[in-house]
Amino acid sequence: MLNRSNSNELQARPELIDIIENVSKDKGISIEEVFEAMEVAIKKIAVNKYGNLHDIRVKINRNNGSILIQKVLTVVEEVENSLQEVTLDEAKKIKSDAVLGDILIEILPQVNFDRNFVQPFRQIVTRRVKEAEKQKEFENYKDKIGEIVSGVVKRVELGNVFVELSNKAEAFMRRDNVIPRERLEVGDRIRALVVDVKEDIKSAQIVLSRTHPDFIKKLFAQEISEVYDEQIIIHSIARDAGSRSKVALYSNDTSIDPISTCVGFKGQRIQGILSELKGEKIDLIRYSDNIGNFVLNAFHASEVQKVIVDENKRSIEVVVNPEKLKLAIGRGGQNINLISQLIGWHIDLMDEETEKVKRQTEMAERVEYMKSALDIDDIISQLLVIEGFKTVEDIIEEKVARLSAIEAFNDDIIEELKNRAKDFIASRDKKYIEEMNALGITEELRNFEGLSKEMLVALGGEGVKTVNDLAELSTYDLLDILPKGSIDFKKAEGIIILARKIWEI
Repeated sequence: MLNRSNSNELQARPELIDIIENVSKDKGISIEEVFEAMEVAIKKIAVNKYGNLHDIRVKINRNNGSILIQKVLTVVEEVENSLQEVTLDEAKKIKSDAVLGDILIEILPQVNFDRNFVQPFRQIVTRRVKEAEKQKEFENYKDKIGEIVSGVVKRVELGNVFVELSNKAEAFMRRDNVIPRERLEVGDRIRALVVDVKEDIKSAQIVLSRTHPDFIKKLFAQEISEVYDEQIIIHSIARDAGSRSKVALYSNDTSIDPISTCVGFKGQRIQGILSELKGEKIDLIRYSDNIGNFVLNAFHASEVQKVIVDENKRSIEVVVNPEKLKLAIGRGGQNINLISQLIGWHIDLMDEETEKVKRQTEMAERVEYMKSALDIDDIISQLLVIEGFKTVEDIIEEKVARLSAIEAFNDDIIEELKNRAKDFIASRDKKYIEEMNALGITEELRNFEGLSKEMLVALGGEGVKTVNDLAELSTYDLLDILPKGSIDFKKAEGIIILARKIWEI
């Protein structure tokens, strides 16, 4: 680096250090950020004075406040821009051992800090300080996503609430994130969950919610020490904000009863949470990793007559006393919907008579299916269904020993059944492939994990022929299109998520 100076020793400006320190303290940002803001402001003045085509750089001495203004020239073989470049011959007049690529720095005279300087200087410093404040807000709150913060309601506009947090940062809560029927007014102190933090043009946009299920989870951690210490674990939460929530709890410490511990003597421990939720009811449910027991705990066990679990479809049938059916469903289906959300499985609720009719209907449908697919008589078809064979695939996949255990089934019958099952599947798959070809379903979608040929034909019939088409569906759209019972909500949701990831790639 070569230096060429046209000025005397730089003048110390201790008053500038004082100004920078005051701004830093007042705005709550680092001294270095204020130094950088001032350097940008001074550079703008220097560029206006010496010309914006020059490569001008400004540095303020961090110790004494002196201002160094430099013009930078690069040593090149052939000059294309005389304001930023210099030939090697010219550079050697200043420094005999100069080489191509060296940087020649000329120290320029100081600019006059007159009245014309003050306004743009102030504007640039103010803008840079605001940018630093915005960045500080973003950095402070981006790591608080999922945490509860406190603040004061600053204003309410069309149901949307603006909250001033403890460090003067402003947060925003959409009307759908405010607890229904909750009347928030200016000056109210509230707690809310940080659900997102975005970098906005003016400031960090801190998004709050009081309706998110995790708001309840964090309230439990704040109000109940055993939850905070993870002596009691919250497994899942289902919430109808403003009305009712269900919280599944368990403890690995057998000496701790998670429900009574959270409720406390005469409900004192949970009262703070209920008060914060403005009267929203909370049902505490004992979690069990046995799905049947979990369902019994979620309902009143005395009301449940039978629980039938289908793990493949992640669905559960719950049979209850007829006189308790309405209560188990809840007003508008609230109780059954919340329990289904809490457990994460689809639940069919019915009384004993309905369950009996359903079993008879399913039995008849399966018998007819086997009879038609395998071209067998009623007796053989009924025997297969009674033994638990639901699909033709079950016959191929099942070991011979289980089929041999069926009365009147000898080796010849078993072999014939397996051959007929294979022929049926081959014929059916051939038909599906022909339909997929006619529908124009892409190879990428055909190879998509989790979709059978039957599902692909159903999708193609509704115009879903590519992975992109699939990605544009909602989970509910997919469930409506696919054959009933072929897939559960969780699997459907996973398919849509995967399709959207592939689409983005």
